[in-house]
Amino acid sequence: MVVRTLLVCLAALWAMFSRAPSLYAETVSHFGQVVDAAGATEDCLSCHDGQIATDVGYCLGGCALSSAHPVNRPYPPRGKEQSFRPADELEGAGIRFVNGMMVCISCHDLHNPGRHQLAIEMNESRLCFACHLK
Repeated sequence: MVVRTLLVCLAALWAMFSRAPSLYAETVSHFGQVVDAAGATEDCLSCHDGQIATDVGYCLGGCALSSAHPVNRPYPPRGKEQSFRPADELEGAGIRFVNGMMVCISCHDLHNPGRHQLAIEMNESRLCFACHLK
């Protein structure tokens, strides 16, 4: 019984600390939570599920997206390279990729205190057209 209780406690501690930002991560306060500023998509989705925080499928009025923007996908999409700006041009403008992948922090900058914490302002769809040529 004691061993079983100990294992349950260790499992809970492991789950809690394995989700915590690394000691070397750049952390930022995000709506009262301390998170890794370069958070993995899984970290973002652990809250942005529509229950705890706004669902990732939420879109402002006038947005052309019918659902969430694809994440954890290669950038540019294979076979569509001619329709997208090169990644090295975008990284200088504030768009970030992780291992060549489009992730949440590609469009969102947790250091930006503005609405939706966008990496580039949305005026005249600037954020969209930073990547999309058409």
